[in-house]
Amino acid sequence: MIFGLLGDRWTTLILLVLGMGTWRHAELRRVLGRLGAEEKISQRVLTLKLRTLEREGLVMRRVVDSVPPKVSYALTPLGADLRQEAERLIGWVNSRAVAIRAAREAFDRSED
Repeated sequence: MIFGLLGDRWTTLILLVLGMGTWRHAELRRVLGRLGAEEKISQRVLTLKLRTLEREGLVMRRVVDSVPPKVSYALTPLGADLRQEAERLIGWVNSRAVAIRAAREAFDRSED
């Protein structure tokens, strides 16, 4: 389940952003919208992703008793560990970008 989450459209980006600190839902959505390569994340999708991450023990949801209630999200220690591993994987991909591009070009030339 966890590996599948990392491969989806938003989860890794959510983990990376939450690694910078605690965020309220609207702030997190705004930041993700600016960082996402595609369209902005909907409120519903963000809520579903956060609930899934909370269920897996990766994200902690904190509710402050006020009117209206203030809800914030942060990584748990387990989530912080996963974020570090995701960063390592991203680093691996980035450090091998030239080799990956060369392999793609060689493959494309062989298909002609």
